[in-house]
Amino acid sequence: MAMNNRLMRPRASSKFAAIRKDLVAYWPLNEDATSGDVTAEDWTGRGNNLTSTNSVLSIAGKTGNARSFVAGNSEYLDSADRADLRFMDGRSWTIALWFYVPTSWPGSEQNLISRDAVTPNSSREISFELRTAGPERRVFLEVNPGNALTGLTAFVSDVDGVTGNRLPVNTWHFVAFTYNASTRGLAARLNAGTQSGQSATNTIGAGTLNSGTGRFTLGRRPFLAAPDQYLTGYLDEIAKWDRVLSSSELDTLWNGGAGIDLRK
Repeated sequence: MAMNNRLMRPRASSKFAAIRKDLVAYWPLNEDATSGDVTAEDWTGRGNNLTSTNSVLSIAGKTGNARSFVAGNSEYLDSADRADLRFMDGRSWTIALWFYVPTSWPGSEQNLISRDAVTPNSSREISFELRTAGPERRVFLEVNPGNALTGLTAFVSDVDGVTGNRLPVNTWHFVAFTYNASTRGLAARLNAGTQSGQSATNTIGAGTLNSGTGRFTLGRRPFLAAPDQYLTGYLDEIAKWDRVLSSSELDTLWNGGAGIDLRK
């Protein structure tokens, strides 16, 4: 009888046991989603599974399979509110993933991950976006403390406007964002984090942080009075921790550009 991989938990002595401390959600996205809507399963066993809408299909990923999102088909994965999937409720966190832009870099915002505080577009809790700003290609995090917007950008050294320095398409990129609840400090890292613009820090100003009962979504940010923001691209190896990962742990996830399978 075939075993359910979600039940085959590694022993404490396994290769990546230490880095899995406080891991609260992990979507390897290795399901065989060749047609229809296939659930993206949370490998931690905590039940943070993501429902597919409009057939988010499999594609070869950074490690095993990934999921391919097509903005024109309004494709996304999401979950109703769950404690593990909240961001601004007083806990520190890290979220890390691999993404791939298979066509031209978006001329406007496209959402990797979003969670609005209550109803769509009423108040942002977090929003991870791809953006183009002049010559720059950015991975952007936005949060809302009260009515003030705090942003954090991670991108390669394309601020000089030289096309050859721009973040390339048709290749995988690693990005991680962290939040320290005690200092309200945000940090970002893109790929190796060694080039100008590949890492950044910011501090959320005074004000009550937006949190609530919004849905956790990959590949879409819903709006009430405007077209929803979708993603054309691939996502893989998405993981969330209830702690700030160290630089060396992020190095482990990056693994010289090869990535890792956290299940090992």
